[in-house]
Amino acid sequence: MAEANGAETPHTRTAPEPENTSLGPSPTRLSEPEQARWPKITRGEEGLTEWERRTDKPLFIASLLYLIAYAAPIVSTRISAPIDGVLNILQMVLWALFAVDYCVRLYLAPRRIYFLTHNLMNLAIVLLPAWRIVSFLAMLHMTANRQYKLLSELAVKLFGYTLIFVIMAALAVFSIEQDAPGALIKDIWTAYWWTLATLATVGYGDVYPVTVSGRVIAVVVMIYGVGLFGVITGALATWVIEKISGVTEEDHAATKGRY
Repeated sequence: MAEANGAETPHTRTAPEPENTSLGPSPTRLSEPEQARWPKITRGEEGLTEWERRTDKPLFIASLLYLIAYAAPIVSTRISAPIDGVLNILQMVLWALFAVDYCVRLYLAPRRIYFLTHNLMNLAIVLLPAWRIVSFLAMLHMTANRQYKLLSELAVKLFGYTLIFVIMAALAVFSIEQDAPGALIKDIWTAYWWTLATLATVGYGDVYPVTVSGRVIAVVVMIYGVGLFGVITGALATWVIEKISGVTEEDHAATKGRY
């Protein structure tokens, strides 16, 4: 009878809607296009690829900022001490950013030991963040020219990595040597000349570092030069053998690593 008169019974009574106690509007789910554009990052090959896709451009900008922050106090005498301190802090922050990126990549990698041994360039980028510029530009080259060959990719990367290395090495040795007693490297152009001569392993001998730190940099430049010519020689030999034996580019697709 109560149901006929419209009165509520224990079986027909509806529970009151809960109050919204959150600050601001209630969260909404992403639409399907947004979910397709920003998929969830999980550990594995897909998650690693998605992380790289999202961080490519920001890390490229960070590497440019790092190069500017490192070079500006060395080549310019107009930068005051407070600004120099800010630039040093910026370098440390950017370096930490690249270190965190490497740790995230290592965590997302499905095979971490394989990642450590086959992606040494990622670790080198942590030590020299400006190298990230080359990785980004090489990726653009690879995307724009899908018909490029393995030798072309190697040439682009070697040229870019070596150019950045020469710039950074010259800046480093100039910053150390310019005020040292009896220094021979007193301007940036002499530093570039010395770096190129040392990199080519010719040992011209007209200028040389006189400080311990400068000589350590010289050893690093020598080792890089020897390794560079070794890689070039090996790549050319491999290319000639492939041309003779008829090995195609597709045969190497599974062996390409991330740089």
